[in-house]
Amino acid sequence: MCSDATYCGKNCQNKNDDNTAIRCTLCVRLGINLAADHRNDRWHDLFLPIFVNAVKEKADADLYSSVQRESEPVYLDDHGNLVRPVNGFFIALIRTVEQRKEEYLRNEIPLACTSSKLDLRDPEGIATCALEYFDLLLRRHHNLNHLDIRVVAAFAIALAIKHHGHNRDFGMILETLHFDPKDDHSTINDWVAAKHCISTFKAGEIMDAFMEKAHRQYPDTPGLNKLFPLARRLWYATVRKEVVPKELLKDFEHIVPIACLVAAARHLELPIAYEDVCSLTGIDGSLENANAVYGKVLLFSKNSDWMQPPLVRGSALVKAMQAFEMQNEDTESINDALGSLGPE
Repeated sequence: MCSDATYCGKNCQNKNDDNTAIRCTLCVRLGINLAADHRNDRWHDLFLPIFVNAVKEKADADLYSSVQRESEPVYLDDHGNLVRPVNGFFIALIRTVEQRKEEYLRNEIPLACTSSKLDLRDPEGIATCALEYFDLLLRRHHNLNHLDIRVVAAFAIALAIKHHGHNRDFGMILETLHFDPKDDHSTINDWVAAKHCISTFKAGEIMDAFMEKAHRQYPDTPGLNKLFPLARRLWYATVRKEVVPKELLKDFEHIVPIACLVAAARHLELPIAYEDVCSLTGIDGSLENANAVYGKVLLFSKNSDWMQPPLVRGSALVKAMQAFEMQNEDTESINDALGSLGPE
């Protein structure tokens, strides 16, 4: 899978950006399923019949036929063999290979965390955390540009170590997974995307924990069912706007969703205080820096337009198609003008 339409493959020797872009079938399929709130756990789930909507895929291909060329997915295995997922046998083959890679790394992650090379204080706890993160990152593999699964495992370990208050050289982590750092093609953007994926999950966990108890703590409270989506929107806005300084986020990131719940409750005029949310979630919010995070989120919620949904950047495909149509209109206008002049 790819993150965007491409003009040529990575190994093409005669790249030409003037060519019509190549349409990624799996990217389109992913978008169709996400729009229907039908989520896949792994990228290769998209080969399964339950994720295939031939009618919508054909309609999408026809809609953008002027700016994209159709393509078919092809799987490249570790030995350089190309596999076309054209029937159940080859789909099962691809999925089996990917599942075995994942299972191998699930066994390797605890070994890496307990290795003397990393020398971690709580290797078992970090390994448990890393396995959880590994699963989460694989669910969002498309956000990481489909990096080598071993790099994803290394991201999971690095993030688990970081969230336990330590840091280790990323190249060293790769080596504990028997992966040469020279073959690592990840970028800082991939690392940021991985961190965001984990942060989103952890914030959601805290909000879910509160909402589960809130329905018992505040029975028959009007507007309580609106609290979660509103707090979630505020959380995304605070992250997008970088409301809380990084030095505070380092140790108090977990306070942000709590602050968002309180701010959203105030907006809905619900009788829910900061101390109540901390108590129900079991989080200590009494520290000075925790209160600083809470204050910044509260101030942002009062003085910004976070209730407005974020502006969605126009689709590159739509823009390309509009440009194509405008070009045709310009050509037709010129031809009409020339025609109106009559014969010489």
